[in-house]
Formats: sequence, C-alpha cells, structure tokens
Amino acid sequence: MLDPEHECCLDGARHEQATLNSLWAEVAWFPVSDSTGALRCFLAKVCALVGATDGSWLALSRRSKMPRDISAEHYQTIFTEMGGWTPMAAEYLNPEKVFKRVIDRWLMYARKHGVDPMSRAMLDGAGKLPRAWMRHDVATDDEWRDHWISRKYLGFYGVGERLVAMAPLNEDTESCIIIDRPVGSAPFTEEQRDFLRLAVASIPSVHRRLFLERGLLGASSALSRREMDTYRWLLTELSESEVADRMKLSTHTVHDYARHLYKKFGVKGRIGLMALVLGGDSPVDGSVGLG
Repeated sequence: MLDPEHECCLDGARHEQATLNSLWAEVAWFPVSDSTGALRCFLAKVCALVGATDGSWLALSRRSKMPRDISAEHYQTIFTEMGGWTPMAAEYLNPEKVFKRVIDRWLMYARKHGVDPMSRAMLDGAGKLPRAWMRHDVATDDEWRDHWISRKYLGFYGVGERLVAMAPLNEDTESCIIIDRPVGSAPFTEEQRDFLRLAVASIPSVHRRLFLERGLLGASSALSRREMDTYRWLLTELSESEVADRMKLSTHTVHDYARHLYKKFGVKGRIGLMALVLGGDSPVDGSVGLG
C-alpha cells in the first residue's frame, strides 16, 4: 500500500489529468474552421482553472530581416536582444487590447530601457522545448516592483502577476500563451505554472491551425483579413456560392480569393487545403517570409 504522502500525490496527478482531459475535450469540440474560437475557449478555461482574469495568445517567428510594419528604430531590440524573435499576431480576451498598440508600447520601453526579464526568459529553449515561467522565476519582488515592465507596461493594463507558456511549432515559430492577474493579486504558484505548461503543450493542432489560418506557417505570405475569412469558410461544407452569400461578395470574387489562397499554400484546390490543415502531406515546416 502507498503511504499517505504518495497517495496524496497520486490523487493530485489523477485530478490534474482529469482536468486536462476535460479541457482537451472542450477545445476539440470546435471545428477546424474556428481555431480562434477554440483558442478563446482554452484561454477562458485556463484562466478559470488558475484563478486568472485575462489571457492572451501571441504568435512569434524568428526573422532574418525586419518586418515592414515594425519601425527600423527597433532593430536593436528585435535582432540583438531578442535574437530575431518577432511578434506577428495576437488574440486577446480583453476586447480593449489591440495588437499593434500593445506591441508598440512594449517596443518603445524595451528600446529605451532594455528587454524585460519575462521576455528574455523565452530565449532559453526557444524553438525547441515547451516551457513556462512566472514572474517569480525571473525576478525578485524588489526587482519586479522597480522594473519598467511592471510599473510602465503591465501596470498600464492593470496586470500585477503574469504566467507565460511557450509551444514551439518548429525552430523558428512559437505559440505563446499569457495568463494575467490584476495588480494586488497573489502570485501564481509552481503548480499552476506546471499545469499551464502541460495544458499549452497538449494542444499542438490548435497552435498549428492558428498559424495556418493567418498565413504564418506554410504560406508564401501572411493572409489579408479577407483571405482569412475566405480560408475559414473554405474549411466548412459550404459551396463557393454559399460562401459568397455569407461574405456578401460575388462568387467570382470568392473564387479569386480561393485561388490565391491555394497558390499561397502550394496546394491543389480545396481538398488540398483541408488535407494541409488536418495534417496532410503538404509541407508546413517553414514560417512565412514576411519581410
């Protein structure tokens, strides 16, 4: 028989596995055409499980040259301090957050004062290993209280405690999940950090589809907003004429969007696109060239 301490550990492991199974089941319910819906469900459920109030997703790619939509003045921050890792897209539970504004604010302070310890932590194992960390892993209470990331950046959004997990898709592409608590909250625990790492690592198909539907993986260039909408509709059972009705566009226009999508992804038609998304034989190892 197990002693009480080992029995307690076993019960804890069983409970954690049951919680993860329930989380996977809810996320898996979403169709492939609604990866963003699956993500938002995942973020909301994880926040509830770890006692957080906000969650975000960030798409990161390791770049060899500066993207057009990021100012040249940030070259030092992106390439010297962050090894070329560049934020490409985001989703937020908080509807008031806008990707470009959030990133521009971080870049402004990082350029003036240097990259913060939470962001630097991602470089350890980048592109290789699933990992997670909380602010206690990278800074003492005094260091955190006095740092610009706490006072001028996170504090601006009302964030006091942050938990981060990374899931690499390949050596140059990573999916980042960020979980936040408001100012004045208790710190996250090691158990909550480890749970997040497991939860984030357990949904590789969702991470992959999030990048695919934005053209950040396996495509020759990122998708426009209209292309993203068309992409999602093409993954449903609707015909192109029905998609055109839903998008309030002509069938000819939707067909052109579809043709351009197939070319970007290097697939032969709608069946090829579906095979790619479901993990078929089409190559998706590389991130896009978004120079």
